[in-house]
Amino acid sequence: MNTQKNKEKWVEKIRQTLEIGGRSEKTLANYKSHLIRFLNYYDNDTNLKKLNETDVLTYIRVNYIDKGLSGESYNMAVKSIRFFYSICFDKVDLYLQSLEDYMNSNVKNVDVQILFIHLTMILIGCVIINLVY
Repeated sequence: MNTQKNKEKWVEKIRQTLEIGGRSEKTLANYKSHLIRFLNYYDNDTNLKKLNETDVLTYIRVNYIDKGLSGESYNMAVKSIRFFYSICFDKVDLYLQSLEDYMNSNVKNVDVQILFIHLTMILIGCVIINLVY
């Protein structure tokens, strides 16, 4: 169950695993932030181990895509949740799509698609600037 005690245990297990892996403090903070946000989304009676990909993708859509947060935030949340499931529940078969795949297959919201196009154009502009200078 998603009790406060379990939340603390899971967050600590993720922190220790990342620390042992030599991850930076910034990475630790990012994973922790996204993981706590995910854990707090569900009530104490939710059995997180039984959530499926659709449940997790709905969480991502509601809390990241629909709010217009960046692709970087979305992708970090996906990484954090995927890591959480693999470390805490030995669930390595949880497939979460990249932002581009998710948008191409599921998102009908034109604003999000336009945002993705703008982000792509900005990235291309940065590459061109780096090539010129």
